[in-house]
Amino acid sequence: MLEERQKYYLDILALVLPYARNVQTWGVVDRVFKLNLYPELERVHNIPPLVCNCNYSMQDVYWLNTQAKNDLIECDKKERPHSECIRANILKIANSLPVKLKDKLDYKINNLLETSILSPL
Repeated sequence: MLEERQKYYLDILALVLPYARNVQTWGVVDRVFKLNLYPELERVHNIPPLVCNCNYSMQDVYWLNTQAKNDLIECDKKERPHSECIRANILKIANSLPVKLKDKLDYKINNLLETSILSPL
């Protein structure tokens, strides 16, 4: 049985990977202007080991402090497919961290979690 945190990570993967994989179905103009998939792939490249672990760890904190933080900052700047669902999962992961790990989150991510724009859903 999967833990809730694992489901959140899998939801993020399920939203990002098909989008990145299906670039070949885009028209020529879309490929020119949307080909930069770096933000999407940067977001998910450290998720597989997190899904394998049932418990929260410093890996979760690292992911939240790096890939997730960048995603939350960029979220309002450029609309990307499924950004609201992904943001919601990031916030669920951050909010469900045990207190001893939550204290290790970057100041910036704590501010993002507390702002009304990025409040937990």
